[in-house]
Amino acid sequence: MDNPETSLTDLALAPARVALSKPARRAYLTTALILSASFILYGIAVFAYSLFYMQYIPKIGLEKVVHLQFEPDQHPYALAPLGPALVSNQPYDVSVHLLLPRSPPNLATGNFMLDLSLLSAAQADALPLLPSPTDLLAHSRRPAILTFESGLVRTLKTAVGAGALALGWKREEESVDIRMLEEVEFRRGWATLPKWIRLEVRAVERVEIYRAVVKFEARFYGLRYIMYNHRILSLLLFSTIFWLTELLFALLAYLLLSTIFRPATQPIKSGPDIKLDPGTPTPTSFSDTSRSFPTTSRQQTLHYSRIKPEPDSSDFEGDDVLAGANIPPLVGEADDEDEEEDLVNLVRGGGRTDSGIGTSLDDAARGPGVQRRRSRGRGAGERD
Repeated sequence: MDNPETSLTDLALAPARVALSKPARRAYLTTALILSASFILYGIAVFAYSLFYMQYIPKIGLEKVVHLQFEPDQHPYALAPLGPALVSNQPYDVSVHLLLPRSPPNLATGNFMLDLSLLSAAQADALPLLPSPTDLLAHSRRPAILTFESGLVRTLKTAVGAGALALGWKREEESVDIRMLEEVEFRRGWATLPKWIRLEVRAVERVEIYRAVVKFEARFYGLRYIMYNHRILSLLLFSTIFWLTELLFALLAYLLLSTIFRPATQPIKSGPDIKLDPGTPTPTSFSDTSRSFPTTSRQQTLHYSRIKPEPDSSDFEGDDVLAGANIPPLVGEADDEDEEEDLVNLVRGGGRTDSGIGTSLDDAARGPGVQRRRSRGRGAGERD
């Protein structure tokens, strides 16, 4: 009988043995490798989406400060490079921001014109001989004017803000924003993207300007609109898509490599080949082969012959002919029946048997009658 304490200990340690068994450790290692590979692939997916976002989503806003040139007998103008900030097939709104003093000359000037041209690199090299406006990448002219204020309103504002004006916290200036282009789009190609800006201020009287800035604002539609306005959702969605794609290709690569580098299977050796003598027929089935089995010296040799199936009576058309034929019975059939009865009697009587059909003791036990029947059967067979 087993020790109860040992049985309880084995029962308590059974979960630990299962958890620390070799198949369990292999499962732990496989799970750890799969999880590690999944996290690494997800990190690569996030990094790939970040690169895609930076390449696909342009800057929403671009500001370029232009420095106007004031020369005699010319309108103030400025030429500034843009660089590779703009992208093709993306609509932009272009506006000009002017910071003007509310000086008497500017108030007296009234309306003035702003002329904006977007030039390619080749067109910028051809300055000052500008091509016609129809040959430019983009061109626009828009009017601008300072906001009108009556003398009373201007006097009140000056009185209220006198302290801030005296301390330099405030200046008598006005900001003017003019929309120059709406949803302008550039074709794909390096030569169709603007590389330079040319801004010109045309007025009857010289306009006084503090600062001039050209602004580009991108208009997003479709996928760019979703990616820019829903950044967290887009990150989770597209990084998951990239991750699943990586897992799919990793699985296909694993299956391909496992198929290529699979070890060759060794053929099962069934033993040495048996060489037969020339002319020896090769049996197809041992059950259909006639064989002889050895016996003792006093016994007859055992023979095994193929048992042919009995033909179906329906296959014979001449049943009436066979039934009317006078065929004498075979003498050997009675002898076979007698031998079977003697063998059954011997087994029931507890007699000793061996691998042969009969022994000399069996022949003696049967008596002379059996021998006479045999001899009579043999004589009949010889006469036939």
